Amino acid sequence: MNNKVQLLPTLFTIFFPILLSGQFAVSGTVSADGAPLPYAEVMLLDTLNQLIKGDLSDLDGRFTLAAPAGRYHLRVNYLGYEAEAVVLELVENQDLGTITLSNQGEDLAAVTVTATRPLIEQRPDRLIFNLESSIAAAGGTGLSALELVPGIRLQNGLLELIGRGNPAVLLDGRLLQLTGEELTSFLASLAADDIQRIEVIANPPARYAAAGQGGLLNIVLKKGRSNAWKNTTTLSHTQAFYGFTNLNNAFFFNREKLSLSASATATKGFQRDFEEIEVQFPSANWATEVVNRSRNDRYSARLAADYSFSDQFSLGAQYLGNFSQPDFDGTATGAVRNQNNQLDSLLINQQLADRNVTSHTANLHGNWQLDTNGRSISFDLDLFDYDNELTQFSDIATFSPEETFLGINLAQENRSDQRITNYSAKIDVEQPVLSFQLSYGASLMYTSTLADQRNFNTRSGMPVFDASLSNEFEYEENVQAAYFTAKGDGGDRWQWQAGLRVENTQTESFSLTLNQRTPNDYFKLFPTLYLVYRPAEDQEFSFSYGRRINRPGFRNLNPFRIYANSNSYSEGNPFLQPSFTDRFEFTHAFRGKLRTNLFFNRTIEGHGVLFAPDAEAQIQAAIRRNYYQEYYFGIGEILTLESGIWSSQSQAYVYAGITEVLPGFLAQEQNGVQFNLSTNQTLALNQQTQIQVN
Repeated sequence: MNNKVQLLPTLFTIFFPILLSGQFAVSGTVSADGAPLPYAEVMLLDTLNQLIKGDLSDLDGRFTLAAPAGRYHLRVNYLGYEAEAVVLELVENQDLGTITLSNQGEDLAAVTVTATRPLIEQRPDRLIFNLESSIAAAGGTGLSALELVPGIRLQNGLLELIGRGNPAVLLDGRLLQLTGEELTSFLASLAADDIQRIEVIANPPARYAAAGQGGLLNIVLKKGRSNAWKNTTTLSHTQAFYGFTNLNNAFFFNREKLSLSASATATKGFQRDFEEIEVQFPSANWATEVVNRSRNDRYSARLAADYSFSDQFSLGAQYLGNFSQPDFDGTATGAVRNQNNQLDSLLINQQLADRNVTSHTANLHGNWQLDTNGRSISFDLDLFDYDNELTQFSDIATFSPEETFLGINLAQENRSDQRITNYSAKIDVEQPVLSFQLSYGASLMYTSTLADQRNFNTRSGMPVFDASLSNEFEYEENVQAAYFTAKGDGGDRWQWQAGLRVENTQTESFSLTLNQRTPNDYFKLFPTLYLVYRPAEDQEFSFSYGRRINRPGFRNLNPFRIYANSNSYSEGNPFLQPSFTDRFEFTHAFRGKLRTNLFFNRTIEGHGVLFAPDAEAQIQAAIRRNYYQEYYFGIGEILTLESGIWSSQSQAYVYAGITEVLPGFLAQEQNGVQFNLSTNQTLALNQQTQIQVN
């Protein structure tokens, strides 16, 4: 362990030779009306007023330009505001602080300027989808909003970056310690009206945790304008086979140094779930059809506060609480057919579930501006608590082909409680050096999971505890990480960014029921690289590479055997190892309207579910193993058009996968080509009314 710790300073020093350069950086923040101003035009001119460098301020109003030593004029423009000019002598890195633009109130007395952010924006390391520009998201949930984002789809109840795997999700840049069904449930509890934008980060920079085979999705929540308050109430109803209603209220208040926001959301209704399962044995065929009605009752609340103690130091906190009752009831009908495809029997499962899910997320964050040269330190302390209580009743009866009752196949009551607690802390440092922008930092994360499942036999009509089908399982994970990144310009047309993240992980799973303890310890490196080339103002080429890790979830590590019926069970594997994915992305953007994306992924030590049937006993087992490596490649096109009252966003993806099953495993390789097409058309009838078709 000591050798690993000593390695970190050595890794950092690898980057320092790139710092030798004759250019210097000038940076600052553009603001107007007391708030940061994005997309302001920032130009660096020489003494003859010839353009040397130019750029737009980012979403936080920040800008950074690099140029050789000399005397310059820095000019900042934005429509509707007085331009500002600064004369500077560039002999070292300079941070100009905040440049405030004044409103052209008298000149624009008879003019109304309405500006909206584009629906899609491209950055070197991410794609940004501005929810405020999409009426399709209004009144919906965070989950339904994510389905509108280019390159994202909901597949089998899980979020997927098309052709590139399941992403991890950040909330305001902070990782949610949820995966699978738990993550989907949490996102469904968020209100889309509280979301400002969603960032798709296919190859995340080194400052982010390396977890997430499919990259990261960063959900950025709304913040209010300075020196103003605003309250918004939204009521919506969604009707499908069943319907549900959503009510959301959001309040924002900003006054001088204090910023407050609060929101509450309530959703009530139902949705229909349908599933088909078919298992073929040499002597029989089992086909099951599941139809459930799921309750969609969810309640959530959010409170956030930020206070600027001075121009150099600010402190903030945020709380997010969710409570949901995703109960369900339904019927699973299984048809058992013999070799001649004749119906032998029917298995009918009348199932009922009572479920309560509660989560609490708390964050404390701070930021210090150390000097006017752009040096800063920020920190985050996070707590996440998740509790999932489930009581499920199953009554499986066997019937003849004529639907004559033959007996009880399985009658049981399952009571389970899953508890996840996560603590994390991180520190980030920004430090300009010569013409480069350096970032480095460290983080600690601890996760504890406890799953308690108690099974009761209810054949007699009274619940009788069944120790053989009950289980208690604990899982702990510790991750220590450090990172270093550097970015800069290579002339007027090139931008680059390189980084390295190191993560040291210790895990321990413990089955109290089986008295089985399994520790694991590994140390891994995660490099990243980004290159951007702009041959002309209307074209941009970008390339990125990154390495990701996909750690097995605690459910897949639980060695206990869980029965769905007398002939079907599932069991985890405490010896599962993480899988690793190398991701390559190439993107071409033309006039900000047409975006072409080529990608290639290689996954090694892939883990997942294998089905191991016992043909003679007609038993189907679902087991977990590291059993494959995979290659995925594809191309995507995203077209965004805006013309007067009409706007359009369309995407098409074609991608293919090749899987290699490792020696010693029996599995059929599911290789092939997939195609995904979606379109979003919006027509503005007038300033207040829009129609959108997806």
